[in-house]
Amino acid sequence: MKLHLTALPGKFCVVRQDKDAALPDWFSLKSPLACACRTADELSLLSPQQDVPAAVPGERNLRAFKVAGPLEFTQTGILAAIAA
Repeated sequence: MKLHLTALPGKFCVVRQDKDAALPDWFSLKSPLACACRTADELSLLSPQQDVPAAVPGERNLRAFKVAGPLEFTQTGILAAIAA
C-alpha cells in the first residue's frame, strides 16, 4: 500500500483538561486542524500551538501529517504502511 503524506504547516499542542471543563475561549474548530474529545476521564484538545495561551499546560511543538485520501473505512494497515 502506497500512501502520500503531507506535513501540515505550523506546530500543534495537545491539552488535557478536567472531564467537566467547558471548551476554553481560545479553542476553535475553525482551525485547519483541531479536535475536542471528551471521555469519562478528561477533555482532550488538539489545537494550533499559537492559539493555546503560554500559561496553559500541554504537549507542545507537535507536528501533524495528512494522509492523502479519501480512504475507505474498511481499509486496514494504514498505520503499518506509514511506519514502514
